[in-house]
Amino acid sequence: MSLAWSSVKSLSIPVGGVSRDVQAVSIGGVTVWEKPSPLPYDAEVQYIESTGTQYIDTGVAYFADFEIGIVCPTLNGINAIGTDVRNRLTRIAQSAPNWQVLVTGRQLQSTVPLTTYCDIAYKGGIFTVNGVQFGSASNPFNSGNLTLFTSAHNLPTSYPATVYYLRLFDSSGATVRDFIPVRVGSGANAVGYLYDRANPTGGPSGNGLYGNIGSGAFVVGPDKTAASLLSSAPSPSPLSLEPDAAATESEPQEEPQTD
Repeated sequence: MSLAWSSVKSLSIPVGGVSRDVQAVSIGGVTVWEKPSPLPYDAEVQYIESTGTQYIDTGVAYFADFEIGIVCPTLNGINAIGTDVRNRLTRIAQSAPNWQVLVTGRQLQSTVPLTTYCDIAYKGGIFTVNGVQFGSASNPFNSGNLTLFTSAHNLPTSYPATVYYLRLFDSSGATVRDFIPVRVGSGANAVGYLYDRANPTGGPSGNGLYGNIGSGAFVVGPDKTAASLLSSAPSPSPLSLEPDAAATESEPQEEPQTD
């Protein structure tokens, strides 16, 4: 009688009188069974990437603050995350394709280009890129429904970008989303998602997973190794991050053309 490994949920063996869980079984150097993960995904990955047609609805209608690890492959117009036309993380302009945050129309501008990996935050009204402040605003970033790889007013248009993590906070500072990129399936069948560690029973399917609601499929990054799990993202590229006083904070002029 042969054993159907796919039906095996757990294995244990006695070791010194103590039962030990088996994590995997190999026969002839080939892994024939691995202990199923209690999580709804198969592995954490370094990132998920939109090619320009995929986006995610975070399920957050109103929020105050965010942190994100992101890089863009192009200097073209982009709305990386946002609600309406006046609240979004976007680029300044084609003539100066650097990151900026619009907060109820107020422009907080950095001197860091889109194509440099960045840890970006808007918290407590302060806009920072890689820990360097580039302006502040008194108004909360909190109108409309929040989407990733686009902003809600642009739907169904989305933009190319690579995201390594995303955290959202309410006005009290409590974490309402703690997203990490993961895959379900493997190889050519791997599907990219964001998994919410703050609400593992939330999301559209009640398992903490938020997937693409655009078209096509996310590019799925490589699995996180034991070493890479110690850090959430790559180190930013070395460049000068000193704020440009003339470009750091200004009253809104012409609305950036990002659509």
